[in-house]
Amino acid sequence: YLQDLSRLSTGAYPGGLSGGPGRTTDMRGTGWTTVDLKGVWRPQSLQGDHIVSFGAHYDQFKLVSPTFSTTDWPSGGSGALYGDSRGTTRTSAVWLQDVWRLAPALTATLGGRYEMWRASDGLNYSTGSDGVPVSIHQPGMTRTSFSPKASLRWDVDDTWSVTGSFGKAVRFPTVGELYQSVQTGSTFMQANPFLAPENVLSSELALERDTGQGRLRLSVFDEHVSNALISQTSTIPGFPTPVSFTQNVDRTRETGVELAGALDDVLVTGLSLSGNVTYVRARILEDNGYAPASPGSTAVGKQTPYVPAWRATLVATYRPDDKWTFTAAARYSSRVFATVDNSDVNPGTYQGFQSFLVVDARIHYQFNKHWGAAVGADNLNNRKYYLYHPFPQRTIYAELKYAY
Repeated sequence: YLQDLSRLSTGAYPGGLSGGPGRTTDMRGTGWTTVDLKGVWRPQSLQGDHIVSFGAHYDQFKLVSPTFSTTDWPSGGSGALYGDSRGTTRTSAVWLQDVWRLAPALTATLGGRYEMWRASDGLNYSTGSDGVPVSIHQPGMTRTSFSPKASLRWDVDDTWSVTGSFGKAVRFPTVGELYQSVQTGSTFMQANPFLAPENVLSSELALERDTGQGRLRLSVFDEHVSNALISQTSTIPGFPTPVSFTQNVDRTRETGVELAGALDDVLVTGLSLSGNVTYVRARILEDNGYAPASPGSTAVGKQTPYVPAWRATLVATYRPDDKWTFTAAARYSSRVFATVDNSDVNPGTYQGFQSFLVVDARIHYQFNKHWGAAVGADNLNNRKYYLYHPFPQRTIYAELKYAY
């Protein structure tokens, strides 16, 4: 960031509203750089049986987050250093993929990605309740990973196809998950410099039908995750308020089925329908790092945090001519748990995740190729629900757009 200064009051309410002591956090120096290169080679001309693609990737994410004491939190200058979080992550990768038409109705895709990841320059500085500062230089880490993938597609006829896919993916911890310790409101975010990369083995079998006017896709999928990176908020010894942190969960598994489709000119010309419904059975299979919050509690067999069992969407769009567009959409999600032991049994509160069904609507008019206008409503049915915090109720908006 060129400049990103946040301010926090440490005074008691309501006196802190008018000023008083606090802290400032300066994120200048935090930022990222990404570079991607891609090439395509067709060894047998444009209509050949092979399409080879390849590329390289590089990214760097840097965290610089010093926190200072201040005598006037709304506008005062920075005083003594109170805390600091710093670190850098870098990823270099190369990848190769070959789409190979084995027969007129059979296509195989083979590929792989090799990644080299490094975390370095980690530093955490904090001031204890006794006023004594503690500075810790965190150990660096280097990891390499190879992620293969393969799929086979069979075009049964002009409209039906069957595809089987398998692949491995790796998610490396972010620089914030590794090194950022910061207070946001009444919640502390605690760094975890010892996180391991998350590894995912995914497989899918999909049946598709495409008639040109409509598309239908039914898929079953299965994911085995090791060292799953899952964010948690809990009370831990030494902290008077809740602490958010990211942890590794040894093994989880997600198995599900999804039905998705779209159809044009339904009943009348210009009316399109699209939607999907997904069911996932997500469970924790192993969590050796779990510390029971109460006697007899466990994480094994519990629903994986932040994964709803049911999700569905339905969208209807009507275009009577090239000027008007009318859209209505409905979104549903079942409740999710935020804790590995599913102890957050009351989702209708701060940090809870409730089920919801919301309806959105929008009307758009295109005056010409440059000007367009729209009015709409999000959460038209005014559903009250929490997703960590209260989500907005009915929201009416209008927009005017000029494109050039």
